[in-house]
Amino acid sequence: MRLHPQLSLLVVGTLAPVLMLAVAAGVLLVRHERNTMQEEAIGRTRSAMSAVDALINGHLTTLQALAASRALETGNIRAFYEETRRVLRAQPEWLNVGLASADGIQLFDAVRPFGTETPLTGDLASYRLAVERGMPVIGDVDEGIVVPDPSVRIRLPVVLKGSVRYVLTLPLKPDAFSDVLRAQRLPESWVIALVDRNRRFIARLPPMAPGRAVSESFRAAIER
Repeated sequence: MRLHPQLSLLVVGTLAPVLMLAVAAGVLLVRHERNTMQEEAIGRTRSAMSAVDALINGHLTTLQALAASRALETGNIRAFYEETRRVLRAQPEWLNVGLASADGIQLFDAVRPFGTETPLTGDLASYRLAVERGMPVIGDVDEGIVVPDPSVRIRLPVVLKGSVRYVLTLPLKPDAFSDVLRAQRLPESWVIALVDRNRRFIARLPPMAPGRAVSESFRAAIER
């Protein structure tokens, strides 16, 4: 899973068919320093994109380790629920972990008591793609019923005996992405933002509420 940057003054990256992550660095340029500043912006943006990529891969690796549970393989959903709750407690950036069957039945949410009936919610397009393709999918920033706060869902299909049996869903806090952007230590005059394929903010510096649609000028800059 890798971000492939398209380089220009505003740099755009894509992650899988489901998610468009636009990392855009806007700089106030003095005319005679324009070329130097553009090169620096591109370099900083590449670094930010790599850091976002590493963040997602790190959480996905942990989720894959959880999915390898013997309890899940044998269909002991109650035992797997208890394992999931232990992992969730150790992950401050995770809002929940949900398990659904491949036919769309939500089996549990780790933040709720086992046996609580909950409909499958959130970005359902990413769920369907995970089932159809049998590959991890990153969803758009969205809200659900169990997790009402904005989040970015990582969907991991669990393949058993050659077919997708379950889908694990991890709603990730947008703050996790904000922390990555903040770690780039960009000049205060720069604007850097991560947006989904629907052109809604996941994270932005200076801060802006996750899920808010980008402005028309920002959208035009991304699409150039």
